[in-house]
Amino acid sequence: MEKSCLLIVPHYISGSGSILKSFSYSMPPVGLLSIAGYLKENNIEVNLLDYTIESFKKRSVEEILLEKIDKISIPKWFGISVCTPVAYNAYEIVELIRKNYPESKIVLGGPHITVLKEKVFEECPEADFLVIGEGEYALYDLIENEDPSADNIIVKNEQNDIAKVKAKDVVVENLPMPAYDILGFEKYVPPPASLQSKKPGIGIIASRGCPYKCSFCARITGNRLKFKQIEQLIDEIKYLKEKFKIKQFHFYDDTITSKKSYIMDLCQRFIDENLNLHWSCFARVDTVDEEVLTLMRKSGCFVIMYGVESLDERVLKDVNKGINIKQINEALILTRKAKIESRISLIIGTPTETRESLNKTKRELLKLDTDFFQTFIAVPMPGSKFFDEALAQNRLINTNWNEYDLSKVLYRHSVFTEKELFREQRNMYLRFYLRPKIIFNLFKSINSFTAIKNIFRGFSGFIQIILSSK
Repeated sequence: MEKSCLLIVPHYISGSGSILKSFSYSMPPVGLLSIAGYLKENNIEVNLLDYTIESFKKRSVEEILLEKIDKISIPKWFGISVCTPVAYNAYEIVELIRKNYPESKIVLGGPHITVLKEKVFEECPEADFLVIGEGEYALYDLIENEDPSADNIIVKNEQNDIAKVKAKDVVVENLPMPAYDILGFEKYVPPPASLQSKKPGIGIIASRGCPYKCSFCARITGNRLKFKQIEQLIDEIKYLKEKFKIKQFHFYDDTITSKKSYIMDLCQRFIDENLNLHWSCFARVDTVDEEVLTLMRKSGCFVIMYGVESLDERVLKDVNKGINIKQINEALILTRKAKIESRISLIIGTPTETRESLNKTKRELLKLDTDFFQTFIAVPMPGSKFFDEALAQNRLINTNWNEYDLSKVLYRHSVFTEKELFREQRNMYLRFYLRPKIIFNLFKSINSFTAIKNIFRGFSGFIQIILSSK
């Protein structure tokens, strides 16, 4: 069909020791579902192939693709979402599409494409179009009118004025509901956010953009915050609960708490509508207070992930995080007071990390009033200030995108060797989780068979991280 599109999520294989592999889970591709919803509203036939939930035990990447096309007929358009760790897997899929369906058009979008722009054609010459930034409007224009003139579309083999290529600003308030009906919910497994995690679960997005300027982040969705209307979210959640029996929601927003009036109004609507929600989110420690946290808990929030990155003031300043240790401690104390579980995320091995600063982070970590923590070794992701400086200083170890899976050391540090960073990561996990206090609190929290299953799942993942750390 001329106006048909297959959206594809490439397969992802985490490296040994990656926290993403140790805690195996899969969540629906919320961004692509939004694009699918917009296309469907405009009478374009849309299907989804999510390789992250497919089994490769008896079938190859090509066989899975061919089976899918046999079921739906050959689409005129293929849209593939590409983040850096799966770039080569995406390119493999492009080659298979070009070989088997040479008349179809192939469009690539996503974070990796947004950052590299026209350089992607050097890595993947078989693609036809690249979409920079948000994809709803651009992909629709391509399919409906075969119009590549939008500011955020790059065309292969044409004289594109790259200096003028910019992300298209999508009006999120006008977008239809994501096309959840094209999913197979039974194949998705939510992350073990807590002992109280429930299935089925789904990620959901209330906003786009991030106004903060952390040096390790590429801010793919831009610096301006754009929020969905609260009514939109309420309708979306009701639909998911009623039609698909969703029991747990995780807000994937960079920080849904950035606008106090919005999160307060949203939580109050959850309560007024008697939605009986079970939800989690990411947040910054400088965007919560007792009033916000109390209402979040009352509305069903059960766990918050705070990205704090370091517990050394100088390192926080160097990565332009914009928070301090006092704010971290206060936010965690208030979160505990609100009876919400907390977890924090740390990054070790940033460019100005020293043995002194890392030792301080390790000491302070054991003093924090938090339930869980995770730590990553700093990875200079394309599009970030960290990446640009590492490249300029010849400290970038390689640009083999397969290595960018949060399980490798890719920055040549001036103080730490690769082995030292992995050893420090492993020791931080051991020192934090093997304390009697943490073990006691975990077992004290067991109040259901689901909690028992989650504690064994979490313990299994923890063991994998420890045993596979280099």
